Amino acid sequence: MSTDRKQSGFKQRTRVDDALAALRDAVDPHGRVEHLPLSEADGRTLATTLEASANVPSAPEAAMDGFAVRASDTFGASDRSPEVLRVVDDEPTAGTVGPNQALRVHTGSALPDGANAVLKIEQAEPIADEVEVFDAVAEGRTSLPPARTSKQVSISTTRGRCCDPPTSAS
Repeated sequence: MSTDRKQSGFKQRTRVDDALAALRDAVDPHGRVEHLPLSEADGRTLATTLEASANVPSAPEAAMDGFAVRASDTFGASDRSPEVLRVVDDEPTAGTVGPNQALRVHTGSALPDGANAVLKIEQAEPIADEVEVFDAVAEGRTSLPPARTSKQVSISTTRGRCCDPPTSAS
């Protein structure tokens, strides 16, 4: 500690590290631990270090712009006899693809549940809330499996850190 009153205007000055250490020593941790979903932990202090690893991306991806479909719904489609599928949502990957349904997707977006192929935009003609399919698509042919594009990502957030939105997102 220093007592140079002429420069500081205070009787005593304390280094920041020393002040933080004194504060930590003075605060008595309550010892309680709550188990919360990460989505509800904003502003809380982590009681333990969190570690997670995941394949990113974890789902198959569209290899091109088009419609996520069930491949079997396109079998038999041709220019002379197109199959007609109902477009279930206008938002990419916002829903689930059921029988005789299609969902618009963009290159690199995750395939929605129920879909196992991507119908190229060139092989289809959107009409209102439907799409005419002019060519069959094989399962997995126009999508990328997670193993082909994914990488292992490890995340660690240390004990004592405040759980803020960037921490939750990581």
